[in-house]
Amino acid sequence: VARYQDTMPEGIRIEFVNDVSYFVNRRLGVLGSNATVGLVMVVGSLFFFMGWRTSLMVALGIPISVGIAFIVMSALGVTLNLISMFGLIIVIGILVDDAIIVSENFYRYLEEGYSPFEAARKGTSEVVAPVTATIVTTVAAFGPLMFMTGIFGKFVFTIPLVIIIALLASLFECLVILPSHLYDMNRISTGGAGEMKGESGWFNRFRKNYYEPSLQFALHNKWMVGAALAVLVTIAGSIQAIFGNFVLFPSAIETFHVKLTAEPGTTLAQMNRYTEVVERSVEKLPKEELDTYTTRVGIIQQNPNDPFTRRGNQYAQLLVYLTPESHRERSAQAAIDDMRAATYWMLGKEAQKRLLEQRKQMEENDDELQLPDLQSQPLSGYEDLAGTLTSLDMEKLKGGPPVGKPVAIELTGDSLEKLEEIAGRYKEVLTKVPFVMDIEDSNEPGKMEERIKFNEKILAQTGINASSVALAVNATFDGVVATSVRRPDEEVDIRVMLDEPYREQLESLYTAKVPNMTGNQIPVRKLIYTVRERGVNSISHLDGDRLVQVTANINEDETTAVEAASEFQKLAKGIIDEYPGYSMALGGENEDTAESMASLGKAFAVGIVIIFMILASLFRSVLQPLVILTAVPFSLIGVILAFAIHGEPFSFLAMMGIIGLSGVVVNDSIVLIDFANSIHRENPDLPLEKVAMEAGSMRLRAVFLTTITTVLGLLPTAYGIGGEDPFIVPMALSFAWGLMFSTGVTLILVPVLYTIITRWSLQLRRLFHVPDREEESA
Repeated sequence: VARYQDTMPEGIRIEFVNDVSYFVNRRLGVLGSNATVGLVMVVGSLFFFMGWRTSLMVALGIPISVGIAFIVMSALGVTLNLISMFGLIIVIGILVDDAIIVSENFYRYLEEGYSPFEAARKGTSEVVAPVTATIVTTVAAFGPLMFMTGIFGKFVFTIPLVIIIALLASLFECLVILPSHLYDMNRISTGGAGEMKGESGWFNRFRKNYYEPSLQFALHNKWMVGAALAVLVTIAGSIQAIFGNFVLFPSAIETFHVKLTAEPGTTLAQMNRYTEVVERSVEKLPKEELDTYTTRVGIIQQNPNDPFTRRGNQYAQLLVYLTPESHRERSAQAAIDDMRAATYWMLGKEAQKRLLEQRKQMEENDDELQLPDLQSQPLSGYEDLAGTLTSLDMEKLKGGPPVGKPVAIELTGDSLEKLEEIAGRYKEVLTKVPFVMDIEDSNEPGKMEERIKFNEKILAQTGINASSVALAVNATFDGVVATSVRRPDEEVDIRVMLDEPYREQLESLYTAKVPNMTGNQIPVRKLIYTVRERGVNSISHLDGDRLVQVTANINEDETTAVEAASEFQKLAKGIIDEYPGYSMALGGENEDTAESMASLGKAFAVGIVIIFMILASLFRSVLQPLVILTAVPFSLIGVILAFAIHGEPFSFLAMMGIIGLSGVVVNDSIVLIDFANSIHRENPDLPLEKVAMEAGSMRLRAVFLTTITTVLGLLPTAYGIGGEDPFIVPMALSFAWGLMFSTGVTLILVPVLYTIITRWSLQLRRLFHVPDREEESA
């Protein structure tokens, strides 16, 4: 391309349009830059806690784990695409969590005076069980997502697969490779002395002056802690109820379609003039907003594999590419609103009326809403196009799998005429729903047809049935096979038909004759008559019934598909009851949302059950896993606050982030509870509050490190530090903020609940004379 671009005549250039490589390259750039920024931030945070030697060994786990993941992905046939890259971006910050636990324990023994060899051996063996549990619980959270059903299951399958492969690779690296590297690095640097000092003084002060007093207060005021958390849950729930909304897949690709439909019989030249008007409105967009655009006349097609492709002279489309959102001052929706205002005069009178009523309704519902002025005057030279276009649809491309329209009403029944009547009533209702636009139905008018009607009385008198007449009409225009000639390699039919000029004349139909039962030839002109009527472009069926869909777009800056559907159902209540035998259902994005959320709910439930089983087998307890799982619901508080502060709607990928988060947030609790159990077994007479204090203090650094590294690995993606891709922002936001909030809960709430649950457990053991583990072993 570079070679030919230089030889192009002036004014001609080569550009790639409708090219997926554009988005692949952009996401590859985001992956590389955010991975680099995240790696620097992770290593920097480790350095403040462990020193450069240990932090360097931990950081090496990232390229090693990713390299192993690439090898396994290649063996499984998983390519590096938009979805698999998404999984790698998410998992980068989690890869070092298990290595942090191992290295932090190694570092602790090294500080206590152990030799590097003993510190590596003892520090690793002591945490094998909890480290394995942390990885397995995360795998258990993501695993069920691989078995989601439908198109969404196929879409997300690669994300959990890539994450699981990378996590298992990191587990192998931290238990087999990392201890050897820690030993070698510290043996060479210390000469075998085994002393490594350097924990930050500020962290010691934070632990002594802030964390330990706070934990001690919480342990002695348990019900006050519970009340405070209940208040937080109530506040978060209220925020979500008031401000929260849900969008299945936000429009994260800066591209939108302009689809034009005219009356059947419109010529390609006429459709080209329609597109010229839209092109002029596109070119009026500011240079910092418009990247490029393409125009196609005679087709409407989302992509080359679009099953709903429409072809015909009356169709045309423009594909408009905007610059990345970070380079623009306004949203894509605002640009679409301007274009719609500049071209609305081409719509038919009824569509213009609906648009004007819609805008009036929007302004009444929102006093602060600033809509662009409608330009009522046609462009010079295109005055004859005013009010002649039947449909002008402007739709943003979604970032996920193909889903239906934001508003889609499916009407089914027997009579197409009755369905058209119902569709008209529902379209009138949609004009009253705020922020709904581009209302149309799927029953597009077809070409004018000459329909043959039978004279039933004459047919009965002559004894001729309808099929005989149909055969005669078919023979007149399509001919009839008289005989065939057999050749060595084929059989050739000999078809007798009228000459071509006569086949194009309707009068030729009346020259045909049909024999009756007595052999008399009856002229067709006496048996039939023709009526010129508008035909049907296509007939759709759903479960054996005829289907008509009413669809519409929404202003995503002001409402969601769920809100629009809810308002529509209120206004349209009772309409379908007036038509017995006909039914109405909400399809499109609403149907896809319900299906995907049900599948996600099942995946979440299965993941929680598997995590509980893993924890119950690890701790040989039913109550302690419940303590650990308390971090999951409280992490949602952080997610709700994050999306409310950033003004982001909850989406499918955000919910996926929450499901994955449920496996990550328990990691810190697992290690903390495991250490508390070890301390309690070694010192059974030590008060439980002392046990919780000591376990919390010992594991504070590891908890901080696992949280900080994961969050720092996600923040570049969430805030576009290393390159912004709005498609993956929701999952990164939910992960980072949920983990940050759950960490505070883990450090305070889990020790408190541990003392309560353990005290109850001991009392039950004494009551029922159940032996503890040491007595069982003896």
